[in-house]
Amino acid sequence: MSAGLAVVEEWGLDHEFGPELEITPSSETAAQITVSLADEEEASLTCGGVFFWVWRGTPEDLADRVAAVVRDVAEHGMVAAGAAARILTGEDSYGVGLSSFVPWRWRRGKRVFTPYR
Repeated sequence: MSAGLAVVEEWGLDHEFGPELEITPSSETAAQITVSLADEEEASLTCGGVFFWVWRGTPEDLADRVAAVVRDVAEHGMVAAGAAARILTGEDSYGVGLSSFVPWRWRRGKRVFTPYR
């Protein structure tokens, strides 16, 4: 399916983690997003090459959180460094991926991903 801004592919239940949704932006500077449902309470996401888990108490809470992450990456972009990333929200940002004791401003090799435009 093409949304003008991204190509979305859905993989079936036989995939490694369960149902998977892959969003490939048309811009090479925007982050590709992959969502894999492990079960009703947790999902794995890969945004711009950074892997992390999202889990919430109910399936509805999980769906809301995954939708918020996808929306933030698509609307505002993200900055990645190694196995961690800062997802931008327009007013602030939040961290995902592996945490580190190295302050964010000191990290080298940052990759900036633009919004889906």
